[in-house]
Amino acid sequence: MHVLHFFGEWAAWRSSDAELAAVVEDLNRRGIAIGIEGGPLFPRGTCSENIEGFAGPGEVHVMVDRIARAGGRVTYVVLEHGFDALAALSAECSMSLAEGAADMAVYLDTVRRVFPEAEFSITETGNLDTEILGAYFNAFREATGEYPAHLMLDVPYGEPHWPLAARAIEDHARSLGIGFAIFYLGEEEDTNDQEWMDNLRDHIVEYEVVYGGRPDRPLFTSWHDHPKNLLPGTESSAFTHILNWYTRTRTSISADTSEVDGGLLVSGLLKDSSGAALGHETVEIRFRSAGGCCDPPEGVFAPGGIDVLEDFVVTGVVPDGATTADVGYRINEECACNGPVDLLVEEFNYSENGGPNPISNPDFVAGPAGWIRWGEAAQVVETGGLHVQAAYGQVASLNSEMFPVASGASFTMTYSARISPQSDGNGHFTLIFHGEDGPIRRFRKHIRPSRALAGHTVTDADGRFELVVETPAEPKLIEAWYDGTETHWPALAETGEAALN
Repeated sequence: MHVLHFFGEWAAWRSSDAELAAVVEDLNRRGIAIGIEGGPLFPRGTCSENIEGFAGPGEVHVMVDRIARAGGRVTYVVLEHGFDALAALSAECSMSLAEGAADMAVYLDTVRRVFPEAEFSITETGNLDTEILGAYFNAFREATGEYPAHLMLDVPYGEPHWPLAARAIEDHARSLGIGFAIFYLGEEEDTNDQEWMDNLRDHIVEYEVVYGGRPDRPLFTSWHDHPKNLLPGTESSAFTHILNWYTRTRTSISADTSEVDGGLLVSGLLKDSSGAALGHETVEIRFRSAGGCCDPPEGVFAPGGIDVLEDFVVTGVVPDGATTADVGYRINEECACNGPVDLLVEEFNYSENGGPNPISNPDFVAGPAGWIRWGEAAQVVETGGLHVQAAYGQVASLNSEMFPVASGASFTMTYSARISPQSDGNGHFTLIFHGEDGPIRRFRKHIRPSRALAGHTVTDADGRFELVVETPAEPKLIEAWYDGTETHWPALAETGEAALN
């Protein structure tokens, strides 16, 4: 461990002098640096009550003086949700960016009066676009004379667009010379430690492997009920397991294609971060649609690229008290998302303990019977399923009729769909469990571009692989995927060009 962060409330008000001195003495003995975290904005009476980000110079003044008297030295400072707090103020209590940044400048001066070498970072949420974030950074620099050392991103993992938004924010911050840190955690609705930890690991893989994120500082944290245990690190449901898991050896994979008799030859090389070959490892070859426009102009729908069929699967246990459920999707609704979507839903399949599918008309062979649709986007039953086409700002939502469920049963929910590339992050599939008093829990499966498995192959002793696959009838991107092991990270490569017949 390199740093221990004190929350402002504890370091300023809640700890006794003896408690604070004992902690500081032990950190000094171990050579562990001290960080502090607090709200940088001055409280504005009742306007700022219960808004995270308002604590001001009174708290930080007490905090730094107490730490100094205890023999400590503050090395890192995090300004917590200052700009988010400005957005949370009511209209009659609004503050400008300049006013908020001026408060932050006083906060910095208060710390550096005692600890002049302290490094400052800011924590903000991930529902920001880069234009707004750029205005925040500029206001901070104008007031303080510097950019923050790092942006620490609080990610809305429940939103389907989160990896796209986080990657854009990371790139923008780094272009200004600002380091990027990201809070990694599970889902608030997770019901046990293992589920929470599994989602934590999935979020990391999705961001760093699939979307290519590279945070300077990964922050493993939880403000949920899980996990209950920090130790032992050898248990996959204990929090410190993520440290061993994350520090596995990184890997890389390449993929190239060429036409051969009988199909398309996909070849590549799998190696670790030192350049050593990874032999005798399984590699998946997948097709992904190359059709459609990934970023059409606002207000324009760009069709195409829904020819790849994939099963999107959610598993779990039916919540206690649940008696019924419904399934469906939400496009540009019930999410901080707004974009074009082109998808064909072929079937919804729900089963408990391997039993039959209770959803009425799950594959739309009886037209729209048994389904409730709303929104201005096109939702038309065609041969093969329900075709959804939405432009920017257009809502498309669907619910099935209620069907019975058994509390405590293990369930598998499968959404079979063809999803275009430009649909990425603009909605989610739903599974909602209900009890006597209404909804109990909602499961979401974010809409991501479809990928079809073309085949498996195994690397040779030199880490090389080859596989001949059927030449696709339509343009496709070819992906090579390595799932990783207990000691090695996953890896993903894309040919970058459409493979044509």
